Amino acid sequence: MSPPVEFQLLGPLEVRSEGDPVDLGPARQRQLLAVLLLRPGTVVSREQLIEEMWGAAAPASASNMIQVYVSRLRKPLGHEALLTKPPGYVLRVEDGALDSARFERLLARADSAMGADDPAAARELLDEAMSLWRGPPLADFRYESFAQGEAARLEELRLEAVELRVDADLALGRHLGLVAELERLIALHPFRERLRGQLMVALYRSGRQAEALEAYRAARSTLVEELGIEPSPALKRLERAILAQERELHLAAPDSPPAGVDSAPPNNLPLELTSLIGRESAIEHAASLVSEHRLVTLVGPGGVGKTRVAQRVARTVLDAYDHGVWFADLAALDRDGDVAGAVLVATGIPDQPGAPALDAVASALRRRRVLLVLDNCEHVLASAAQVGEGLLRDCPELRVLATSREPLGIPGERVERLEPLATGAGGSRTPAAVTLFLDRAASHGASWADSLDVLDTIREVCVRLDGIPLAIELAAARTSAISPSALLAHLDDRLRLLARPDHVSGSGRQQTLETAIEWSYALLSAEEQATLRRLSVFHGGFTLAAAAAVCADIGDELDALDRVTALVDRSVVSVQRRDGGDRYRLLESIGLFAEQRLRAEQAYEATLDRHAGFFLGLVRRASEQLRGAEQAAWAATLDAEQDNLTAAVGWCLGGGGDPTDGAELAATLGVHWTHRGRSNVAKRWLERALERGEDVAASTLVSAHLSWSVLAYSIGDRGDERLHALEAVAIARRTRNPDLLAEALSQLALTSQSSGRAEEAAAVAEELRSLQGRLSTPVAQVMARLGSAQVALAAGRPDQARSDAAGARDIARRAGDFHYAALSGYWLAYAWALGRSLATAREVITEAGEDAVRGGYQMSLADNLMGETSLALADGDIETARRLLPRAVEMLREQERWADLGTRLYLAAAIECERREPGRAALLLGAARRLMRHLDFQDELLLPGLAELGERLRASLGAAAFAEAVGRGQRLGLDDATALLSVTTGVGLPVGLEP
Repeated sequence: MSPPVEFQLLGPLEVRSEGDPVDLGPARQRQLLAVLLLRPGTVVSREQLIEEMWGAAAPASASNMIQVYVSRLRKPLGHEALLTKPPGYVLRVEDGALDSARFERLLARADSAMGADDPAAARELLDEAMSLWRGPPLADFRYESFAQGEAARLEELRLEAVELRVDADLALGRHLGLVAELERLIALHPFRERLRGQLMVALYRSGRQAEALEAYRAARSTLVEELGIEPSPALKRLERAILAQERELHLAAPDSPPAGVDSAPPNNLPLELTSLIGRESAIEHAASLVSEHRLVTLVGPGGVGKTRVAQRVARTVLDAYDHGVWFADLAALDRDGDVAGAVLVATGIPDQPGAPALDAVASALRRRRVLLVLDNCEHVLASAAQVGEGLLRDCPELRVLATSREPLGIPGERVERLEPLATGAGGSRTPAAVTLFLDRAASHGASWADSLDVLDTIREVCVRLDGIPLAIELAAARTSAISPSALLAHLDDRLRLLARPDHVSGSGRQQTLETAIEWSYALLSAEEQATLRRLSVFHGGFTLAAAAAVCADIGDELDALDRVTALVDRSVVSVQRRDGGDRYRLLESIGLFAEQRLRAEQAYEATLDRHAGFFLGLVRRASEQLRGAEQAAWAATLDAEQDNLTAAVGWCLGGGGDPTDGAELAATLGVHWTHRGRSNVAKRWLERALERGEDVAASTLVSAHLSWSVLAYSIGDRGDERLHALEAVAIARRTRNPDLLAEALSQLALTSQSSGRAEEAAAVAEELRSLQGRLSTPVAQVMARLGSAQVALAAGRPDQARSDAAGARDIARRAGDFHYAALSGYWLAYAWALGRSLATAREVITEAGEDAVRGGYQMSLADNLMGETSLALADGDIETARRLLPRAVEMLREQERWADLGTRLYLAAAIECERREPGRAALLLGAARRLMRHLDFQDELLLPGLAELGERLRASLGAAAFAEAVGRGQRLGLDDATALLSVTTGVGLPVGLEP
């Protein structure tokens, strides 16, 4: 029975609980666990942990950070597993829970079995031991000094296990299948004499005495020339024994294994010169398909690894085919190449003079159980399909495994798409693509001073390369000369960058990334090539309607459907099935290739104009629907098109397209981007839009200024918030459009009251009330009432605020605008709270949260979480406040709303005050003040009575202690300040932050 928590070091660090992977958090936290795992059951001091994790570059807060990491790790691992024992910590690992320890025990037992002359038992134990390996040991930390010694030791043990397994196979008479493997191992480890001797024995027992002696001469030459030493006495004795043909070498007659021992079926599978990473589940699934279907075709884009997976699948199922597994590589054939002839050569079947090659193969295989691998069929598709169908019809025991960039189209074919490697965007585990990169970089001698600092960069490289193994391997080969960050910076020119060095082997079409893509491109028809070039203007995928729009110069929507379908079939375009409809995507590298060719033709600018025009139309439709019942669906649509929208804005405002269209796009999308937590995107393009000035329609300018004011409010820039609100009002007045003016005045009301301009706020509120009878759109009616409600709250008139906010909420709900319904409910709740009706306020804020979820806007959700937290605190429900606060903080950090993050620190201070922890509360209060010191923030709007928090704490601690604690809080950096919020989870404060 497996332990409940298992630790894995033989590959990237992983932990599994009850068989499921455990999220281990950020890189430094994973590194802490790795350091402890190298010393299980041993106390590791805090000072040693700091040294192992940072060395001389340790930050001042290192000790605090270690305690935070330990606290977080205790959740998935259990408090009883990770103990605090002065002067540090100890990790308790159950017997059998650490894969490296299990591996060593199995290796020791296998060695004992060999000593007891039981090679079959040794082989079984070694298979179990090797199955524990998932990649290089401690792959995440292979360049960290703390891990290098243990990684080298484990790697040496792995090689010893391989050598012991070869000894077992030699003892079992399996020498025929060992020669190729030993040659590959020697190429990787040329100085290991044990492997050299094993190769000599395998060759000799295979009846190849001359080659066995040549293997000795090669070994001696390498040792003398490279190391200046002669072979060992044992290797010299082996040479003499081979020369003398001593009987002790003759375990069994060549080609005749001992009774009861199965030799491997015949095959011509190529040697695997490098490890195959990240394909375990794909291989297992494909192997099961081969057992169920007579024809299985692996399809996928160029460089995705179809050939390697097919070869491994063939090795996996080898024992099931008594008459062999035969690999026919069709890549070297031209389009009119003889596929049947290639199969004839691959299988070693004699040619029959005067008979077609297909007949000769069919005659030879008719009664044989054989697996035939047809590799690289895409350029000889018709011929490969004819050969495959003919052989399957005439040879009932035959099975075919094909690889191609599109299906063969034979009846009964099972098509299996091979996806790119996982890149792990947003995940905590080391994904397969990153593991492959690290492995190949290491083989080229690359190393970095601090791999943790570059791991995210490597992950981004793999994401940009779409997880395509060929591209990742070519990129990793470059790291012997440049760093991952430099590699990432040059990926826009990847077609030149990712050329395989001359000394590295590879088929001609895979010497560079560009030739691999060119191979696929050349197989397309002229119409399909033209379609692909135009599709390169999309970013992040596209719909069929969008494809039809940008390809309008070469056909209608049905033509676009036909060509996109053809490109999907040829593995040039991928399709994702979604509830909202199919979405298509070009791999980024293929997109860059196609874009280069589009730039060379006159259609380039016109295609970009059609792209921008389509998305401007989409945004215009969305702007109407975002304030209605379909709000959530349209917000999701805009999210899906985020990359296309920013590209369209960039084309229009960057000097290529129509700048007025670009300004309209930016202005219309500004609030959406802000509400979705994309403040940087919004600011960048709103600034460019406003630079157009008088060239832009007045309504667009109002929208742009309002969007910027909302953005400034969300990130706490009160100066910009007020400036753009005033500009929006001034322009709106000139339009004489009351709806537009109401929206602008509502934003000015908010900024006026939040900056303490009570008289201005009152005047704006009065004007808003006077406009209400003239307003025609629901959003204007809602915003007019909201602006009035916010001013009434600031003026201490809860009855007026409740009336206005309730009216705004009712209008928004009738219109199906749940974002504004949630915002109205937020202010309505505070109006009730200001009147001390906390129970009603909590009911209202709960309903507002439901509206926020319906609307789907992150800004609304974050605001309502803040409201629920503060009202729970005001109502004395400390535990609810502590439960809600961490998620609110996480959302605000994602949205970069630093001012509102400061209010959360205020709330945490209030929670600690209520929990009678005044020292912690004062520390949090200081951290909050630092985040908000440039803001004119009205505390009383956040929580009734919060303005007096400082006085309460000063009275509790005394003036001197209060000032000292607040001062310490004000000196904290952002990370340490937000780490303080761990108090709300019950974990406790980091060491060094305790008052």
